[in-house]
Amino acid sequence: MNGPTLKFDGLCGEGVVYPNTTAPIEFETELFIGRVLFLTKNEFGEGVWDGYFRERKRTFEVKIQGRFKRPIRGTLFIGAELDSQMQLGFVSSAICKGVLAFISKALNGVHASFGQVEDDELIEKPHVVFPLYEVVDFMYITPPGQSPPTFDTNPFPETAEDKKIRMKGPKKLKKTYSSDLSDLSEEDETSVFDLESIYSFSFHTFFLDLQKWKVVNIPGMRDLDLRQFFGDLPLKIVVYDSADGNGKSHLVSERRMFSAFMLKNSIFLSEEEQEEER
Repeated sequence: MNGPTLKFDGLCGEGVVYPNTTAPIEFETELFIGRVLFLTKNEFGEGVWDGYFRERKRTFEVKIQGRFKRPIRGTLFIGAELDSQMQLGFVSSAICKGVLAFISKALNGVHASFGQVEDDELIEKPHVVFPLYEVVDFMYITPPGQSPPTFDTNPFPETAEDKKIRMKGPKKLKKTYSSDLSDLSEEDETSVFDLESIYSFSFHTFFLDLQKWKVVNIPGMRDLDLRQFFGDLPLKIVVYDSADGNGKSHLVSERRMFSAFMLKNSIFLSEEEQEEER
């Protein structure tokens, strides 16, 4: 299989699947139940989604639909992270900072870190995330008792006016949280999202080509092999909340993971490893 594989993180269940499936993949965690669809542009022009990418300026898209099982605490983020510390040299570190500067100009509220280690423990994972509510490309809220849009609805049916209002940010209660989330009662939790509606949201980009495993199309930069920055580590697409969302750090101990999907490009695996993935 020339292209990325998608492996569910432990909290979403076990198993290996591939992007560009004809139907969304069901998953459930303690905090969210729903379905997900990962789409990647295929340079060979093969597959059921080929026409979709020919008509749109994007190389990667993720669509998620489902229901929240617990209220959001603080800010809900979507983005990418690694499970291990990055080993960057001077040049790769400078390139990373340039890419992050470009992303920060393109998207509001970006939070990024190269990770933090304390007493040999990774207390903050390397990540690039942004506030889901304001930054996803489309969001549609289906009230209880109604049918949500199907995944072949492109895009999800959010009006331009609704999107304009959403991008101004959610109206939510301002609270100060302790560093230990376990001592929060349900009354202390704030929620932009209710627990009965079904939320459909999608995010796409023109700058990440998972088939080639490269960062692409950034003005003034050549295409960048992702292995230059984190070797053979899988890339994890995550959705989590952070009580101190605007704080300096997104510590593992201060966030709750709603979903996590591990992406690995099988193009770089040996034949034996590819067989194991199957």
